[in-house]
Amino acid sequence: DADALPNVAQFECSADGRCEWVSARWLEWGEMHDRSAALGFGWVNGIHPEDRAMVRREWESAVAEARDYELEYRMVSGRRVLGRGIPVFGPDREILSWVGTIESVD
Repeated sequence: DADALPNVAQFECSADGRCEWVSARWLEWGEMHDRSAALGFGWVNGIHPEDRAMVRREWESAVAEARDYELEYRMVSGRRVLGRGIPVFGPDREILSWVGTIESVD
């Protein structure tokens, strides 16, 4: 179960960094009621308005550079989280997708 750990939310993205899935806990912390609203780059709306530009900039940089992503920020709910994402590589070292977590640091 994706929401078995009480202080961790999960996400999955396509190779180009667009969100394809978020866990129910991610939706809760981002105060989003419809999973489809988080798809693509809609997830940015679950980030605190003052942190959105920084989070999106760092995410896009990590995706462009095919490197791990790690950043502390606030969700819309005010919860402070540590976001982490890693690329999933195929046999030819091409990025197949991204997986990640956000962990409450409150």
